Amino acid sequence: ALSPICEALASESWIDARPLLPPALAAADARDLLQHLASARRLPDDAIVLEHAVVSRAFLQSVARSLEAEVKAKVRPGRRRATEGEDEEDAGQKKKGKRGAKAAKKSGKAGDDDELGIERHELHEALLEHCPNVPADMHDDLLAQLQPLLLAMVSESQESACCSLQTKQRALFDQAERLVQSRYEALVLGLRALEAARLQDSALYLHLLREVVMEPLHQLLSLRWEEETGTITEVNVGNRKKILDSLVAKQGAAKMEALTRLAALLHKERDAGREQQAKAAGVPKARKVRRSGSKAGGSDDEGLQLAVLSDGIVGLLFPAELWAFRLVSAVPSSEEVREECAALC
Repeated sequence: ALSPICEALASESWIDARPLLPPALAAADARDLLQHLASARRLPDDAIVLEHAVVSRAFLQSVARSLEAEVKAKVRPGRRRATEGEDEEDAGQKKKGKRGAKAAKKSGKAGDDDELGIERHELHEALLEHCPNVPADMHDDLLAQLQPLLLAMVSESQESACCSLQTKQRALFDQAERLVQSRYEALVLGLRALEAARLQDSALYLHLLREVVMEPLHQLLSLRWEEETGTITEVNVGNRKKILDSLVAKQGAAKMEALTRLAALLHKERDAGREQQAKAAGVPKARKVRRSGSKAGGSDDEGLQLAVLSDGIVGLLFPAELWAFRLVSAVPSSEEVREECAALC
């Protein structure tokens, strides 16, 4: 009986010892034979005895590779985190509970399945599909040997995905950081210009916040959302409040306080800005200004920028709308320049 066993193992396969014995002998006799051969070190080093059968380690690895894609697809996201939480909860139970948990883990009937995150019947179905020649009564023992290999594959895949996600998140964070830094400079310059023009209490202040702060805020919210959920979502004015509320619920109000206050300020701009814009324009609704050429040969807004620049005001940000033009046209100290600016409105 030893010769066919060695041949099967040398071919990186498996063999059932029962057909090698006389028909009168039972499966228990085949198991005893394999145990005797293993204890006598007459089996190859890579031989693994499974009840009345013996498999090679290479065969186990080939089966694990054939199941790898299906197992990775069925692993439930977040299962490992949930299992860790359950383990911590079990640690606080009584000794009797601990002994029960250890017994279940030792048996390999529940603990390994929970750690892998796949139901046992799913593993049986996958094994039937990929290894139809393996008898059903060998499945439990074969799966007990396969699960450490599958778990290592899944863990390696998750670590690789996590590393890739961290690298991507770091790149997004660096991009957001550069954007925030550049917008901060524009914000400081714009605030100084508003103060010099005595327009810090006008709708231009809210317009400055919207133009300079909104994009970094949306990028930071998108980054936080990806860190929390693992999904990439583009944040915009329409979904900003929903995403912000969800992040506050998940991470807590204290951690999201800065972004919440910034979003509230932009929301205030949307509500109060329209009213102030209409009031500044003296019309029911602000309208776009046609970008016609000015006397200097440039557009109207370029002409206004040059006009305020003559008073040393740099970086004044305003939209090409009538209400904004009327505000800016009153800024220059020279009456002649103000009259030229008024002609643009």
